[in-house]
Amino acid sequence: MEETKRLDRSLNFWLTDPKHMKRELKPAERQAIVAAIAAGDRIKATSVYLSATEGNLTEAQNFIKTLIVERVAALEANEKAR
Repeated sequence: MEETKRLDRSLNFWLTDPKHMKRELKPAERQAIVAAIAAGDRIKATSVYLSATEGNLTEAQNFIKTLIVERVAALEANEKAR
């Protein structure tokens, strides 16, 4: 009985501790996301993020929106520099 309680606590910690649930993107994974965004395929970009990080949909959408904003800002900066 005590062993079961200990396993339940351990499993609950593992499921709720974000360190166990996601990881950082590797450079190749980030590049695949950027390429999908550049091609206009947000669904593929989201899928790659979710598969790579084991994060949730909200995190994936926020990450992709941030990349899009950064890309637009960079393109605008390049236009102004010309």
